[in-house]
Amino acid sequence: MGFPGGMDGIARCRSCAAPIWWRKNPSGKAQPMDFDLATMTRTETPHHATCPMAKEWRGRTRHAQPERATELRRLHGLPFDP
Repeated sequence: MGFPGGMDGIARCRSCAAPIWWRKNPSGKAQPMDFDLATMTRTETPHHATCPMAKEWRGRTRHAQPERATELRRLHGLPFDP
């Protein structure tokens, strides 16, 4: 799910809907990073360090997340796409 407003390369976290950008870590894996809307800059803070639902992603398979993410957003009163 992309971020509206024409901000290329900016996406939303599937759990908390925060703006993120992706980079490759030294081992070549994609890593979500925080994006600061106030300054419109990419930060060097890994999103898993600030996401309120990061622990829900640990130890689960990638394919099991979309259904769980919608449930968690509803539970925590966060925006989601029905």
